[in-house]
Amino acid sequence: MVKTLDIEKINIQTEKITKSNIFSNSPLMIKLLEYLVDKSIEAPDEKVTQFEIGVAVLNKSQKNFDPTYDPIIRIHARRLRKYLHQYYDVSTDQNEIVISMPKGQYGLTFNYPQFTYAEKIEKSHNEDFQNTIAISDFKDFRIKRHNDDLTNYLKEDILLELSLFKHFNVLNSHEDSRFLIDGFLTNEKEKFRISIKLIDQTSSQIIWSKNVTFQYSEEEILSLEESIAKPISRTIADVNGIICGRMYSQTDWTKKFSLNTYSTYLHFYKYHINSNEETATELIPIIEKLVNQEPNFASGWAILCNLYADLFVYTLDKKTLSKALESGRKSVNQDANDQNGLLHYAYALMLNNQIHNAKKLIEQLLNLNNNALFYTGCAGWLYCLMGDFSIGFKLLSNTIKRNPLSPEWFYIGTFIYYVNENQIDMAHLEALKMNDHNLIYTPLLKLISFQLNGSYSKAKKQLPKIIALKPDFEQNYSNYICCLFKHPKTQDILISSIQEIVNA
Repeated sequence: MVKTLDIEKINIQTEKITKSNIFSNSPLMIKLLEYLVDKSIEAPDEKVTQFEIGVAVLNKSQKNFDPTYDPIIRIHARRLRKYLHQYYDVSTDQNEIVISMPKGQYGLTFNYPQFTYAEKIEKSHNEDFQNTIAISDFKDFRIKRHNDDLTNYLKEDILLELSLFKHFNVLNSHEDSRFLIDGFLTNEKEKFRISIKLIDQTSSQIIWSKNVTFQYSEEEILSLEESIAKPISRTIADVNGIICGRMYSQTDWTKKFSLNTYSTYLHFYKYHINSNEETATELIPIIEKLVNQEPNFASGWAILCNLYADLFVYTLDKKTLSKALESGRKSVNQDANDQNGLLHYAYALMLNNQIHNAKKLIEQLLNLNNNALFYTGCAGWLYCLMGDFSIGFKLLSNTIKRNPLSPEWFYIGTFIYYVNENQIDMAHLEALKMNDHNLIYTPLLKLISFQLNGSYSKAKKQLPKIIALKPDFEQNYSNYICCLFKHPKTQDILISSIQEIVNA
């Protein structure tokens, strides 16, 4: 029941919404919202029907309008939900009431905002609040009610998986968390679907959502942990996941973070999208300090392994490779099922020419979860570098197709695939997809692709760019090639291309 005290606030809030930029150019959305607000106030316990909306708002004929066959009300209701969501997402006003239309119904709900705008701003800059996450109770919308408590099983499985990510604080209270996982369960015959969404509560914005369809019996309850809870948790909370990406995009990097696992992950995310010698050198002391404070943090050792391995590629300093191998070994020994550890240790082993052992770890990584796009892409990248071109390209191309935000260095793998296939034009296109980030392999691949295409003048123009990054390149180019590319045929093609330009 809407309290008398709230009616005035609801009307003020409705007027504020209808005068906003989002609604002001849509008279129909204004009319629909005002009608539903009035209905909800006048008869809060009565269900609003599509037929009533069609007649009252769209002037449909009472005799001829049949919403069973005409989807117009569902379409406009979907638009209204979107408009309301967008309004609260961008609004900087002091909104006293949150008006929303839950999916599956046409009535409105009225709630007090969880935070005032000032509180949102304050909380969004509070470091202790940044990395908090909670899960609501999943709603059960299955056609036939079950007594299997499946929604609670799914929630508890996801909670358990999230608790393994030490850079997040998993809370019991929705009100105290920045991020909230919400969802519901439906079914049709033998197929079930869980719909999950991740909400940033400081803005009320849905920043990620996913539907997972599965078949289920009570005997298979334990399998849901592997097929649903783990992939969802890793997508949301991993170092390359949704929340770290969200936080990185909103972080003021002039601010000095206190050292904790969470802020270290954010710094690693920054490195992940701009990988080069400078950013690796800057981050290594931070991660070293972290793992010294938390020596049992497997993912911390995995990150350190990645950074040292990259630094070896950038500098050819074998001391950094030894540190990468040591860090990777510690990570995998502490947690043999951590995909970060398996991936980065496999990378270090490959650089150390331990190809067989590297492939074993990649197989283990894929067996853990072959649906995690970033990891399958990295596995494909490593396969291409080691000469397993067919499986490597399949994994890489699938990842890039499904995730347009894949890192640019993935194109090193697809470039090598096309070179091996003697598809020089395609290899050239892959090289051109890489932008300059102070990474030697960007101009290097372009030099090789221009040379293979017969564009020698353009190839020569890349050489000064490489030398500016690596003054020793002309004396060590074969080492830079053999460091990263492990297939003998690939090495011969690349070295010959560079040699022709260097000696020209």
